[in-house]
Amino acid sequence: MTTYFGYDPGLDENHGVASLEVDPQGRFQCTAMDRVPTADAALGWLSERIGAASDRGGLGIGAPTEWCLGSMGNRTAEDFLRTHYGDRELTEPNWLTGAMPLGGMGVLVKLRERWSDLLVTETHPRILYTAMSHEPFDFDELGIDMSRWLARRVDTTTLVGDTWLVWSEASWNALFSAWVCAEGMKSGWQDLHDPTRSKAPGTVVRPAGKTKFLWPTLSVPEGQAP
Repeated sequence: MTTYFGYDPGLDENHGVASLEVDPQGRFQCTAMDRVPTADAALGWLSERIGAASDRGGLGIGAPTEWCLGSMGNRTAEDFLRTHYGDRELTEPNWLTGAMPLGGMGVLVKLRERWSDLLVTETHPRILYTAMSHEPFDFDELGIDMSRWLARRVDTTTLVGDTWLVWSEASWNALFSAWVCAEGMKSGWQDLHDPTRSKAPGTVVRPAGKTKFLWPTLSVPEGQAP
């Protein structure tokens, strides 16, 4: 079966990692998820499982996978997200610090050094979950609902015995990112990193090589558009 992986960079003790398998009928089954202490630990967790996978589908990562040298570091992806969903949950890249630009890119670069053909998609769990569920992203208050929503798309019963178990936010983000990669490839989602979409607002830098930013075509509910 094809295996997909997810990584959510975070602070110490809060790096989310996950994997799921896609069976021949296209159903998604979570095979592992965890919260590990450092980016180094996440790299080890992912490397072990990617190396063992007989059919590697790809990696979803909740961090920028390419950079732009234009104003505020904004890329065509930010332009798309701001136009369709506003900027409430969108941080301009030049303001990002810590785990996402450092741990996220660092893990990605090391994985691509070993598996240069690994398919990778950037993800944005906060914006995409809200766009798809029409509910706010608030794991502290709505973690049960968010876990149930994701469990309807990725079966977790074999792993945890309960399809609505509340995981940590980091683990939820990682499994969501793995699902985005799997579902996006299965359903042919658009790629916000596709250079033919529109002219980039500055020089694009890809430290880990070419990646995707898979995103479904969604209608924005009335009142949620910018």
